[in-house]
Amino acid sequence: MKLVALCALLALAIAHCYAATSDDPSTGSTSSGQSIADDLKSYTSAEIALVPAGLMNQPLQKNDLATMLSYPSEGIVVIELTGSQIRQALERSASLFPQPNVGFLQIAGLEVTIKKSGAPDSRVTSVTVNGSKLEDAKAYQVAMPSSLQRGQLGYSNLWDKAKVTHSFSKITLQDVLKDKHVVQSSPRWVVV
Repeated sequence: MKLVALCALLALAIAHCYAATSDDPSTGSTSSGQSIADDLKSYTSAEIALVPAGLMNQPLQKNDLATMLSYPSEGIVVIELTGSQIRQALERSASLFPQPNVGFLQIAGLEVTIKKSGAPDSRVTSVTVNGSKLEDAKAYQVAMPSSLQRGQLGYSNLWDKAKVTHSFSKITLQDVLKDKHVVQSSPRWVVV
């Protein structure tokens, strides 16, 4: 009887909490988008990587992530952001959820829980960075395409004065992603 009750509670919890997954990077986590963010994070050795959906298109060849790029010659930078700035970016990313948003961020190094019914700018309920709670005052190294660093896709006022700690002037996103494969991973956006 206890097992039946436990299973019923688990089913109820699953019904109310689900991962924001999608085949469209503008409406939720995708394996291909997360793989792009993972490879960017790995290449730059940053703690976090952010890649907006507006830089990705469909279809892609699963054995070459570079085929998913709308702008393959996009540059790469690492900037220093506070936890507060990261949280604001995540709020902006989730502001239209579940509607399509070219500014929706595919992420690496983060796990984000959002409240679907929350008002815009108050949907993010928790954020972890590589397993630890995001600290608003702490500085983090964040890799991203250079257009996102310049504030495109709605991020212009979040980090316009952020310190660029590394610029990969001769390396493009295509260089980093060429012949990289899609890796299946758990969604990093969880909706409650």
